[in-house]
Amino acid sequence: MQAWAADNKSVSLRLDSEERCKFIKKTTREVESKTKHVSEYESSHGTKAKWTGKTVTTIEEWHWEFEVEYKLIAFCGSNPDQRTVLQGRTGKVEVITTSDKSPRPEVRVVPAESVNITWLLQTAADVKIDRNKKSCRTPRRNDQVERALSFFTSLHGWCGRVSNYFRSSVFPVQSLDKLDMSAINATGVFVPLVPLMLPAAGDEGGRGSLLPAKDQKAFIGEQARSLEAKLSALGKAFADEKKLVTGAEANILCALEHIKHIGERISHCVDYIEHMLEQQLIAAVGKELQPKDFGEYMQFHARRLFSADYAPKPFVYAIRRPDHCPEGVLTLEADVGDGQLEQPLQSIVSSVKANKPMYFSLGAATRAEFLGERFLHGAIQHQFSNVKDAKLRLTARARQFSSFILLVGKIASADTFEPTHAVIIQNKDDVLIPLLLETIPSAKAFRDAIESLSPEQQRFAKAFRAMQLESTLFALCVVEIKPQLERLLNLPPDGLTKEIRLTQDLMEMFITYQVPADLLSYDGREDRDLSYKLDAVKRNVKQIQDMVAEAKAKELEEKKQEAEYERARRRAERDEVVALTAVSDGCYGGAPLDMDTLSSARTMSFFPSSAATSSLSAALAPVATRSIAPISESVSKVAKVSQEVSAPEQVAQNENVAAMDADNDVDETVDIDYTQVPSTLDGKFDKHDKEGGVRPTTIKPSAVWRKKFQKALLAQPSEKSLGKDDLRSEKNKAFDLLDALSKSGALAFENVQLHIVILHTHCFDKSLLHTVTRDNVNPIEKVERTQLIIASVVHGQTPSKLIRENQRGRLTEFNGDLMADDFQ
Repeated sequence: MQAWAADNKSVSLRLDSEERCKFIKKTTREVESKTKHVSEYESSHGTKAKWTGKTVTTIEEWHWEFEVEYKLIAFCGSNPDQRTVLQGRTGKVEVITTSDKSPRPEVRVVPAESVNITWLLQTAADVKIDRNKKSCRTPRRNDQVERALSFFTSLHGWCGRVSNYFRSSVFPVQSLDKLDMSAINATGVFVPLVPLMLPAAGDEGGRGSLLPAKDQKAFIGEQARSLEAKLSALGKAFADEKKLVTGAEANILCALEHIKHIGERISHCVDYIEHMLEQQLIAAVGKELQPKDFGEYMQFHARRLFSADYAPKPFVYAIRRPDHCPEGVLTLEADVGDGQLEQPLQSIVSSVKANKPMYFSLGAATRAEFLGERFLHGAIQHQFSNVKDAKLRLTARARQFSSFILLVGKIASADTFEPTHAVIIQNKDDVLIPLLLETIPSAKAFRDAIESLSPEQQRFAKAFRAMQLESTLFALCVVEIKPQLERLLNLPPDGLTKEIRLTQDLMEMFITYQVPADLLSYDGREDRDLSYKLDAVKRNVKQIQDMVAEAKAKELEEKKQEAEYERARRRAERDEVVALTAVSDGCYGGAPLDMDTLSSARTMSFFPSSAATSSLSAALAPVATRSIAPISESVSKVAKVSQEVSAPEQVAQNENVAAMDADNDVDETVDIDYTQVPSTLDGKFDKHDKEGGVRPTTIKPSAVWRKKFQKALLAQPSEKSLGKDDLRSEKNKAFDLLDALSKSGALAFENVQLHIVILHTHCFDKSLLHTVTRDNVNPIEKVERTQLIIASVVHGQTPSKLIRENQRGRLTEFNGDLMADDFQ
């Protein structure tokens, strides 16, 4: 076999076995039962006697000869004729049955069990780990050890299958009552494998060494001695050489069991070395690191890596005008699940002042434009072994006597923001929005997946992926209400800063009653001072409030009149019943009334001068008079108000149509086309993310939000969940206010913050500890590369301009491809 292996030929072991069963004879025998039957009887002469009998059963038996012939052979290559028989034997045993059916097939050729042992003969004696190969990660994770473990795994399986054949198919045919089958094992056989490395001789700082050659020979000698003793003992326990279970089979099974132990010990030894490395890393750090610990370190690392202007910043933004106190705060928080307070998400951010407007729809035919400041955020999450380091949620809080509108959605095109949710946040409201994250395949995984598809299939997949990438643009739009109200009402800037009551009244007019802004705005001369303009607006608001109060009072009065009328009607019905009862008792003596009589009695009761009739008329006349007059007056006034209101609304609608027509001629170019950012990043990752671990991640708001609020200024805080219907109601209120503030799209929003968040998840297949110790991968360098790619796209700068000077040398060594001049 060694000669075959030396000639670079494949060598295999195989077990061939053939079973034969033939009929010998049929025998018949009688078997008496152990039960006696005793009968007493009396003869004709009067004498008594006993009769004893037994049951005799005739048994027919068929005798069979079961024979097994097996051979354990080694053969070269795929030629079974070039082989060597290592061991073979033929055993027989007689089998007796009580039927003429054969207990086994007449001839059965057992499927051969084979295993390739070329690696054992060619390599096992001289295994060396090539630490210079890229595939070599650790003493456990390298090509040489993987091939060794793969060989011993296959050998272990072959030994198990051969042993199982003898134990379950061959041995049960023979009677085993007098044999100690439990003795067939490898217990007591020494396994000469120990994960042992001796300290360096003399110099403690030197490298350790393996066992000396003489000790290794001693180990192997002990193995040979203990194995020989075990085989000798089995030969004595199974001395019969004619039957199926003999010393030869016992020795084969013992050797197979010992081979299995050797393979298991090798696996345990290399796993122990890997475990030792893990324990050393834990001892060096002080604890077993978790994903949240890695996230904390990456925040620290980013502060040292990037220069101050480009370093990641916490996602916490005050909603304010310049030189004003904040109206509220918007925060994107990360919950790592350790019971601690949520912390703001760190993001790489760039901001620009918009020169060209963007738009969002208020309805099917209305589109509002907005300017303001725009922020592009690039964020990274880490995922180890399918465990993410944090959950995200959006928090929006308003201060007392402050308000703003929050819109949540996505970027649909270069100049269009598409809101899916909206809510008005005011007076210490605190809205908590859980965010749902979903990853899509990385650029490398996508490229590998479509490589074998047809051109048509590839075009389809690429088109769908383009849509998926654009859906990763999660957008938040914050609209400040007071500045827009000032522009809407023709007031100077800061005109409503201290007008808290007026601001609240105006919002009520717009949200609850949807009053057109033209009925409330100042329309006098522009050179008037602020107080004069505010007084004019207050007078307009007061007039609308008085009209609303008057309408409410009239509605209340009408309800009272309707209730009084209903009471009078019911009282008249009771009087009618009483009158009919009196007629029945007085005129008819209590006899049952037929329909003609009842009709006559009812006529007699109502149309002659009846007390009930006069009473009902007296009660209903003033009610009818009081009811009809105010209703007519109210209808006329409402019609008048409708005419007054309809004119400004018509003007606003005409202006909106003109504005929408003008939009068709607007230059569609904008400062930044944010829809191109995901595809740009995808191209960068396709080039530099060789492992394919960076996956674009979509962000969507949860279906259930939480809202904390105070019903009154001194009331205790309350909390409620906002489900589907509540969110729809909140969106309708917000859109009604937006429609009023923009004059149905005719007036642009200027004090607006637009936050666009693009999130990527850096995924590692194993846990943080196993990534370092088993894959020999430093995740810091991998995530650092991801940070540099995202920062270069967000800021539009090459990585060399983003980092500190003292980091340049290290990055050139470990992430040199990012520092190349052609990385634009």
